[in-house]
Amino acid sequence: RELMASMFQPARTASPSTPPSPALAAAAVQPQHMVAAAAGARAARMKQSDWVDSGASVAQDYAHARERAVELGAARNKLYEEATRAFMSGQHHIARDLSRRGGARADGRGA
Repeated sequence: RELMASMFQPARTASPSTPPSPALAAAAVQPQHMVAAAAGARAARMKQSDWVDSGASVAQDYAHARERAVELGAARNKLYEEATRAFMSGQHHIARDLSRRGGARADGRGA
């Protein structure tokens, strides 16, 4: 019964005679106008940074690079599948070659 009673008692805190540390007290009580001012200062710093518009040419370059990455990934996957079939059929030397070729495709190398 004593154990159950102790479970429902409020947690003990530091005595009121022990003041909190200054850093803890400052962090716990920060006026709302100070929070808003800090957010405004961050926004002003962000607006000051130079923004470069990449434009349509960069978007087109990205689309081409992305398309190439998809093609290389598909070729890599095909080679890895062939390597798996070769390995499972006991043709380990062929599997090793196909796996290496697949790795080269994954790195953007190889034809």
